[in-house]
Amino acid sequence: RAFAQINSKKIFSPLKLIRESIFKIDDALDFIIKFVIKGKSWVLLQEIIPKEWKGSKVRVRSAMATTFAASLELVKSGDCILEQKSPFQSLKIKSKDREDKK
Repeated sequence: RAFAQINSKKIFSPLKLIRESIFKIDDALDFIIKFVIKGKSWVLLQEIIPKEWKGSKVRVRSAMATTFAASLELVKSGDCILEQKSPFQSLKIKSKDREDKK
């Protein structure tokens, strides 16, 4: 038992999570408003991600997830519309105000 305790102390190391920078929801909302409400009519969700976040796959995943969550909030509040032609296709978003200007 004593030998096992000594060995397990040597092997044990606390779990350390390495966090990449996380795209904040407020930043995602700002980018959506910049591109959708002030810009052209339909915008692909991938276009909204800032250029500096497109360097690594981990950062792109974080930015896409956050942008998607922010877009759902804007849809829920009635400010935007999301469209996806079929499963696994790109998502498009546009301002609700531009709905009649297809």
